[in-house]
Amino acid sequence: MSSVDLHTQHSYQMMIPEAFAIVLAPTDTSRSCGLFRLTDPDGMEILKNCQEKGFHPHKEPDNGNPVYEHCSNVYKNSNLRFEIFDLR
Repeated sequence: MSSVDLHTQHSYQMMIPEAFAIVLAPTDTSRSCGLFRLTDPDGMEILKNCQEKGFHPHKEPDNGNPVYEHCSNVYKNSNLRFEIFDLR
């Protein structure tokens, strides 16, 4: 997730703790999408205290935990049709 994605996700997780991000990378042909969430409390605390704007790096928590993680508790049913159209 980019730093902009992380800040957006932080806003959602502050309001709805169970929120997760669906991240699409149209140029990544190895997978269709990723499901992520900020780690709590580590990732949430780093983003809460970050004052930077735009794209920028975030440091990893001192305890070695990641800032965000894959959502292993979310199931994506591959039998359901899911289409995305880029209308640019």
